[in-house]
Amino acid sequence: MNHRRLILTSLLFAAGAAMALNAGDSPRVVEEKYASGALKIRYPVDEAGERHGLCTEFYEDGKTLRTSLYEHGVLSGRLEEFDPGGWTRLKKIYTNGRLESLSRYDAMKTLLHHVSFTSSAVLYHPPGARFPVNAHPRSVEEIRKRLALLESAAGKATPFDPGRERYLAAHSLVPPHKAGALEPDYLKDALRYTQTYRYLAEVPSELLLDKGLCDFAQHGAAIIRILNTLTHDPPRPADMEEAFHQKAFEGAHSGNVGLGYKNLREAIDGWMDDSDDRNIVCVGHRVWLLAPRLKKIGFGEVDGAQTVWVRDESGSPKRSDIIYYPAPGYFPAEYFGPEVAWSLSFDPTRFPETLGNEAKAEMWLLDAEYDLATPLPFNHTSYHPATWGAGLTLIFRPELPKDFKLAGQKFLVKVAGAQSVARTADRKTGVTKATRTDVPIAYIVEFFDPAGGGK
Repeated sequence: MNHRRLILTSLLFAAGAAMALNAGDSPRVVEEKYASGALKIRYPVDEAGERHGLCTEFYEDGKTLRTSLYEHGVLSGRLEEFDPGGWTRLKKIYTNGRLESLSRYDAMKTLLHHVSFTSSAVLYHPPGARFPVNAHPRSVEEIRKRLALLESAAGKATPFDPGRERYLAAHSLVPPHKAGALEPDYLKDALRYTQTYRYLAEVPSELLLDKGLCDFAQHGAAIIRILNTLTHDPPRPADMEEAFHQKAFEGAHSGNVGLGYKNLREAIDGWMDDSDDRNIVCVGHRVWLLAPRLKKIGFGEVDGAQTVWVRDESGSPKRSDIIYYPAPGYFPAEYFGPEVAWSLSFDPTRFPETLGNEAKAEMWLLDAEYDLATPLPFNHTSYHPATWGAGLTLIFRPELPKDFKLAGQKFLVKVAGAQSVARTADRKTGVTKATRTDVPIAYIVEFFDPAGGGK
């Protein structure tokens, strides 16, 4: 009886929308059947043989699977999909073949996922939010244009020409030790590359290359090369001058260190990846490179040892509540990878340390119409307490094949359990009161090929 009502309702809807067959249309109805003989699909067609009117699909046991409305072969009107239990699990609205909205429900009729579409935007409706948000805060064209300024029109520019001499002044790894210095163009190339990553993460990207910090970083790279080990607290070799060691210690202690990379760009890629077994628990190198108040920066490199000084807070104190990597919206696939961890770093002034294990992430792969397609399990989740440059960081990595192509793929991320804290002082007593508010987090990331003609 319920399915008869559903079909009747859809027929009435079709009539009201002037979708019923007109007198001049063919009244022929097409039926397809399962191998068992059970009715699989029924739909009327027009004189050209195109679907026109109410199309009904059935499960093999006779229950309604899906109803949809067509106008001369084009979806136009409501599409509803039903669970075998009879409840509506999906609703779509089309106008002349263009999807206008999509809503997915669970068995309790709870709205799980809702997306609507305008001629120029995809609007995502986060659960519990009063208003939708633009799923793509920045357009592909805008991102490509900015990448073209920092890189090249084809995505990542060719790194600093390896045939060119990258050292302005020679270094010495034996007494008397000398840190040497890097060519200005090589340093500027590393600066632009770091700015690119910061732009993509939506943190201030106007960095200043500081000569003094580059000198510290260069000393840090020298001692990393001499010791041939990664450390932020390098001991002084017996034959090293105290003054040189002090500078080298500061250079290694105040930023990221690397060993074995071919150049600074490769080191920056490694620090932003940060997804090896040792670093994925905190993605600390990434967090430091994306520190919102970072303004002055310095780079160093000596024979395959690299450093970057990031312990600077001379930038604006204003920051986003959350620093996402990858950031919501369109994101160039070349700056990420299927085995790279995702991270959210929370503003420590708004989100308390007790966020911890209360925050849980979920992730889905979306289909071409932004519908939930595949829930993704994680092969890693961790929480790292506040560190320099960031508050608590939530880290997770979906299980994806190593050869998975990100370009063109869409992902939905939801994080439940996060709470912000607002502190207000009582006017009479002066006592500060903390008010906690649940902050549901949900966003879409859509990867695109920065070198391609489309997304």
